[in-house]
Amino acid sequence: MSSLGYFASRLDRQQTRLERLSEALLVLRAWALGELTNLGATEKELQTAQSVASEFINELLGALKSGEGDEDMKNIVTKIRDGRSPDTDWMQDLEETQRILGSGRPLTEPLMERLREAVGMLRQQFAEGSNRIRPR
Repeated sequence: MSSLGYFASRLDRQQTRLERLSEALLVLRAWALGELTNLGATEKELQTAQSVASEFINELLGALKSGEGDEDMKNIVTKIRDGRSPDTDWMQDLEETQRILGSGRPLTEPLMERLREAVGMLRQQFAEGSNRIRPR
């Protein structure tokens, strides 16, 4: 596969992942605010949102702990390590997020913010990748 084909394929995967994560964040936020019904979301959509967020968190935790994972996760880990919060803070927050998602309770605002921050890092990678393949 050409390098352009590789980047296009990678951007397509990132875009799909970002769309799913953005929708999940919206549903989880509405749930935390008690506005799930006003959003028009169903219980099945809530379960899907929890599953999508949980899958992302599992991947990120694995990459943080082992240093391994796909290129997206490795890049997020690099951004985390270059940031102000230690890895251990991130791991604790992500593990707590997993526990809460598994318990059927809505996420607290600080944990929602941590999850949004991680998704924002993925969004930034997508934007940077998109800019790389655009004609100048």
